[in-house]
Formats: sequence, C-alpha cells, structure tokens
Amino acid sequence: MRILFVFWFTLFPYFGVYAFENNNGFSGKYFGQMPPGMTPEIFAPHIMSQVKPEWAYATAFSPDGREFYFTKFNTKTNIDEILVIKHENGAWTEPSVTPFSGEFNDFDMSLSQDGNKIFFRSKRFLKNTKTLSQYNQLWLSERSKNEWQPAQPVLDKELNRIEGGYPTKVESGTLYFSYFNKYNVGKMDIYKSEFINGAYTKPKSLGPKINTQYSEGDDCHSMGKSAK
Repeated sequence: MRILFVFWFTLFPYFGVYAFENNNGFSGKYFGQMPPGMTPEIFAPHIMSQVKPEWAYATAFSPDGREFYFTKFNTKTNIDEILVIKHENGAWTEPSVTPFSGEFNDFDMSLSQDGNKIFFRSKRFLKNTKTLSQYNQLWLSERSKNEWQPAQPVLDKELNRIEGGYPTKVESGTLYFSYFNKYNVGKMDIYKSEFINGAYTKPKSLGPKINTQYSEGDDCHSMGKSAK
C-alpha cells in the first residue's frame, strides 16, 4: 500500500475550513450536503462563519460520520480549542469543547482511523510540575466507555516527550508528524515514530525524498494496514 503525502508549503498563505456558526437544525450526512466528490468545494458554507479569526481547521469526521471534530480559536479566552459536533436524534448538536481541551492552546487535531484516539499538539504543564512546556509537544486522548479521557503526553520508548505538530496515526500504529530540527532538510520536516511493543520509537525523518528546503506539514495518508 503506497502512502500519499499531501502538505502545504510555507510559500502559500494559511487557510482552513471556516468556523461553525449555527446548525439551524441541519440533518443528514455532512450537515445535509452532498457527499464529497472529485471537485474541491468549500465545506458547509451555509453553517460556517467566514469571520476571522473564528475559523475552523484540523477537521475530521468519526468513522461512522456521526461526530465532527475541529479546532477553533476562542476570542474570549484567546486560545485554540478542540470541539465536537454530534449527530443526535436526527440533527446536529451545537459545538461543545471536548473534555480534554479548553484550558491550554491545542492545535492540529487528528482523529485515529478507529475514532478512539485524538492526537494534537499543545504546550501544557510538564509532568508533576507547574512549569509550562516551552515547546509544542504531542498529546493523546483516548476514548474509553464512550468518554474521552484526560490527555497524556506522547512518549517514545526512552520516555522522552515527542515534539512537533500535525500528527497523523496510520493503522499500523506508526505516528507521522512535523518537527523543527536544526538537522532538517528544510525548516520543518515530516518525521515518523513506529509503535513497537507498546511504545513509540525515537522519531526518524523521512528524508529528502519527502522533505524539501521549505516546510512540510499536514500530511495525509492512504488507508490500509500495510501503510507505514
């Protein structure tokens, strides 16, 4: 199974899906829209605000299509939060902040293919201290008994926190993400960390076949158990 990487260079302006404004009782898949086709279209313009900075990004539907997750800037608290909209009783609910988000800046949310893990980057308190991390690190919340659990730092097998952003986990367990490093091909390169014997390996760059002199991020992968 080949892996398809799709990423934005820093040459282009950043943009994303606009933020949820009012569900107006919309029902059905994709907020009542036609299923995705081969022609790109603005997602849900009838219910998404076009007012900056309240736009949504890092979006994902759950595997059953009944949950929609996204990150949105909160103008009252000045932090980015991870929110969810659920399809219940035939209609979409108002967005609500996920239980593990809302206190710190949380970015680059990625939902695992089974819908039971959410990876994201954040600057949070270091373990057993009141000191905020100086770097963006990867965090994970897992769903247990249909409830999202408190977020935990993603650690490698040497118990080192994994720094970076734009995390994506494939079915094999391998975690891909972007990372700033002085040894990179460019400013920000894509790395991978394999999940072996219950722990992530030390992050490894994908090298110049994928990474360029620019910055890579927002990688997207084809589905399949053989994807690594």
